[in-house]
Amino acid sequence: MSLWKQAQIAKQEGSALSRAIANSQNENKIVSLSYRLLNALQIRNPDLYMQALYRQYLSLGRPIPTVFLDTLTDEETFMAVGEAFMIGLSSNMEQTSSEEEPKV
Repeated sequence: MSLWKQAQIAKQEGSALSRAIANSQNENKIVSLSYRLLNALQIRNPDLYMQALYRQYLSLGRPIPTVFLDTLTDEETFMAVGEAFMIGLSSNMEQTSSEEEPKV
């Protein structure tokens, strides 16, 4: 599978996870998870990244997406897929916060 396709899938999975977290009525988890994932990306540590993902997916009772399998062995794939997932994860945060803003 091409890196582009993996990144697209990761972005979709991030968006789906964000919606699942929002539906569980605990949107603070999105921010907390985002910081942990961003930290793992900055230090290029796929183990730390996957650990944060495992915890979140397990707490929601959801299966871990298979797109992350290749990220464990290749740094370029890890960075691309990890960043795409972050974009998807944060996409719903922006929609939620704009919906909560009072209209003047």
